[in-house]
Amino acid sequence: MMNYKAKIATAVATATLLVSSFAPLAYGDLTITDNGANSDNLIRVREYTNVDWTQTNTSTFTNTINGTAKTGENTANGNTGGNVDIDTGNADVNITVTNTGGGNTATLKLPPDPSVNADISGNGEGSTNRIRVRSRLRLSGGQTNTCKPTNTLTKKAKTGKNKANNNTNGDVNIDTGNANATAGATNTCGSNTVTVEPPVL
Repeated sequence: MMNYKAKIATAVATATLLVSSFAPLAYGDLTITDNGANSDNLIRVREYTNVDWTQTNTSTFTNTINGTAKTGENTANGNTGGNVDIDTGNADVNITVTNTGGGNTATLKLPPDPSVNADISGNGEGSTNRIRVRSRLRLSGGQTNTCKPTNTLTKKAKTGKNKANNNTNGDVNIDTGNANATAGATNTCGSNTVTVEPPVL
């Protein structure tokens, strides 16, 4: 007899985040030239890049499995003038549970430094000429991974309990098989990875 009840509730979430690559910022040729004496000239380039990301992963495994196998419990009583043979097979219970949770993967492809060609030439004596280029990158984010496995495995294997009583003038042979019970649970939780391209030094 095999009584096998299984209740498996599994929630698996896998999140993949990809921040697309940015095109190079090309500002072309920035030139200060041929201005009068004592002029004040300024070219200012500012680039601000903010990258925000958040990933959350929750995996919950709940396994409740009951396995029961029985063999034997045969009855041969009150026989007269004959042989009594009782032969039962094996009682086996094999339970295997495998749970795999999700993970988070983030690939952040950052923009390259701005491409600026600057030239100061041909200006008058005493003039003030300035070119300022500023580039700032801010990364803000995080990954959270929660894995909660719960496994309850109950296994039973029984053999024997045969009865051959009050038999007359005969041989009684009782042969019962083995009782084996095995159970195993494997829970694999996810992981988080972040790749920044190019690497931030």
